[in-house]
Amino acid sequence: MTTEVRLPNEKEMEYLRTVPTGWVRDACKKIGIGGNVLNGPLPVRPFGFGKKHLAAPVRTIQLLPRRGTGLKAYNFYTEVAPNSKPGEVFVFAGNALPGWLGGENMVHQSMQYGAVGWVTDMRMRDVSEIREMGFPVLCMGGLATPETFSNEIVNVNVPVYIAGAQVRAGDIIVADDDGAVVIPIEAFERALLNIRDMETKETLQERLIATKAPMEELRACLRSKSVAV
Repeated sequence: MTTEVRLPNEKEMEYLRTVPTGWVRDACKKIGIGGNVLNGPLPVRPFGFGKKHLAAPVRTIQLLPRRGTGLKAYNFYTEVAPNSKPGEVFVFAGNALPGWLGGENMVHQSMQYGAVGWVTDMRMRDVSEIREMGFPVLCMGGLATPETFSNEIVNVNVPVYIAGAQVRAGDIIVADDDGAVVIPIEAFERALLNIRDMETKETLQERLIATKAPMEELRACLRSKSVAV
């Protein structure tokens, strides 16, 4: 059985590029979505071109240690990047393989085909050049390493497990300085409705705190934040 989903429009994506990941996590939690917070990947700072948020549909890329027996593996430069769609964020699931995932050249190739960011549970290299390129990259702990490790891309656009989260092709990644959160595409409309509700409740809470409102009003606001709409 397949579930029909409505893809986000550009206005909705622009809105998500202003939204803190905390709101996304809280909104998803109150509608029963779990396993969507990536624990570990953080941005290579400063976050590309001074952008505070990244929101984009996902292209998943599964890596494993190199097998060396001639089974099919995917070349990033000739198969993965050229077959991507502009506006995607590449999610590389390496299950914390040692060594670096990529550097300046792979990022440059991604940009040439319209990718808007990388998220991975591995580390990076060439981070000075990546900063200059202004390309948003979230990697394990925001860390770099010159250490290499022989790995290969074994599949593209398949469900992957990365840093505690299940991520599927077409899901929406929202990322900021706190990390990355996944919105399952099949739950996008309800998630977006509750993200907007979180914005309303957060704005109210800030106003109540700033005006030293009675504690009963603040508690009522806090209770309402856990109720789905």
